[in-house]
Amino acid sequence: MKTKYTQGPWRVVNYQDKNDVPRVVSDKGGIAVLCINRYLGETGPSKQEQTNAALIASAPDLLEALKALVADLKPYMGQGRMDDKIRNAIAAIAKATGE
Repeated sequence: MKTKYTQGPWRVVNYQDKNDVPRVVSDKGGIAVLCINRYLGETGPSKQEQTNAALIASAPDLLEALKALVADLKPYMGQGRMDDKIRNAIAAIAKATGE
């Protein structure tokens, strides 16, 4: 199945000047995501913009780690203890991949 999202790894690009916002890019396709959360009078990227960029850049790694955990835990579905957590993880994967 072909993915509907740009494959990682992604990275945060250095800021060009004090008024620039973080950019998260993938070398596969050159897609850039801009994180903009600016308040009047603020210069430079805010701490929130920087953390948003870091979170977005880590998304492919987080998705792959969650897929691996679900693959390992899925055989235990129906035993009760982890069912809700596994279902939540499956739903999160579907949301992240647009399924």
